Amino acid sequence: MNRPPSRPAIVPTNVDRLAEAVGDVQAMHQELVAALSEVGELRTALNRETDRVLILTEAHDRWRAEALIFRTKLIELATQMASIGLLTITAQEVIKTVNELNNAGDTPNEKALDTFEEQLSLTLSQTRTGK
Repeated sequence: MNRPPSRPAIVPTNVDRLAEAVGDVQAMHQELVAALSEVGELRTALNRETDRVLILTEAHDRWRAEALIFRTKLIELATQMASIGLLTITAQEVIKTVNELNNAGDTPNEKALDTFEEQLSLTLSQTRTGK
């Protein structure tokens, strides 16, 4: 009696354990798909926030450049006003001398005219040299 050779068992003996393992793999696959979806959402949010930071940085740089321009113009204006103030002080001295000459009488004496001309030439030379 010849017996046919025995075939190996194709169906494992522990089907419950195999079904549980397949269920675990499917659960891990679903978790992986959910994680990938969340990563995509986080990347989108990160790109959005990066764009916001770029916009804020550009606005800050523009405001800073404008502030530097305004500061430069303010310094120029202050310098001009200081020069005007110095010229005003010099002009007051000239007017004081003129008033003294007018109060001296109808015929100014030579000494007062010489003093006036000296102050006027000194004022003009200071104005030209900027001192």
